[in-house]
Amino acid sequence: MARFSTSFSEERMKILTLIILAVICISLEILMHLYLGVSIGYTHFFYVLLVLAAIWYQKKAVVLAVILAITHIAVGYFIAGESIWAPALRGAMFVIVTLLVAILSEELEGARKQLVREKELLSESEGKLKVIFDSIQTGIVIVDPVTHNIVEANPVAIRLIGLPTEEIVGKVCHHFICPADTGKCPITDLGNEVDNAERVLLTAKGEKVPIIKTVTPIYLDGREHLLESFMDITERKLAEVRLKEINERYIGYIKEAAMRLKNPVEVVGQNIALLGEGIKNGDFSEDEIVSQLMLQSKNMEQIQENLRDLNKTIVDGFGELSPASKKFLTE
Repeated sequence: MARFSTSFSEERMKILTLIILAVICISLEILMHLYLGVSIGYTHFFYVLLVLAAIWYQKKAVVLAVILAITHIAVGYFIAGESIWAPALRGAMFVIVTLLVAILSEELEGARKQLVREKELLSESEGKLKVIFDSIQTGIVIVDPVTHNIVEANPVAIRLIGLPTEEIVGKVCHHFICPADTGKCPITDLGNEVDNAERVLLTAKGEKVPIIKTVTPIYLDGREHLLESFMDITERKLAEVRLKEINERYIGYIKEAAMRLKNPVEVVGQNIALLGEGIKNGDFSEDEIVSQLMLQSKNMEQIQENLRDLNKTIVDGFGELSPASKKFLTE
């Protein structure tokens, strides 16, 4: 409502200005041309009225130019008795100048509206990008490639660094990201590309956080900048360490188990060999032979069960041996 009231007041001021100038122009026409007999010179003042009208109302101002032209011709030809050609020429210039200024004014107004629209679209686009920039779940900082100062940082980057925004923006990026690369930036100093490279983020507490970092050149405000995105991979690195420890533990465990399995198998083999030799020599009764065979068969079943359990543990990767298998393999 206030904006409408302001526009209405401006419009009234324009109309009032044009009316005052029109009265002055007509008064000059009557005074100078009719009473003083001067037909040129004073008409230059008419262009002030016509140019303002053309700027404010574009081609509608041609109507005012025609009225002034007719008035000037009428006073000069019909009242003052001059030749019609001189006032007609001046009147034609009123119309031509007004029309040219009106066309130029319309083009400027169109360009202004287009510029306003483009600014609105740009502002809208920047607003959307800002929402994306603030919402994306990856740390992002924008860096000046000349000074290496951080120009902007999104909330995730701020949270990972652990400092207020004002203590991050404006600081050299190597204070927080890749501190070991100070003076030898892979992008600006060495001319390399950084794409999913493992780097280190230094937090406000002095902790070094492993990150995966990607750097992409972008243009902002007509200048090149570096968009650095990074992701905390602490959990992944811990998982890698745990996996390495588990693998080393199981490799050693399996080697030890294989060595310990060797003896029971050899013992069973020796027992069967002795049993066979005893049978051949008639040293064992039928019941003893059956008993020995059942005993060795049970030992072989236990060895097979332990091998299956061991195989399952290897396949599962993170499984545990059964208590019976552990006892058999380690005792």
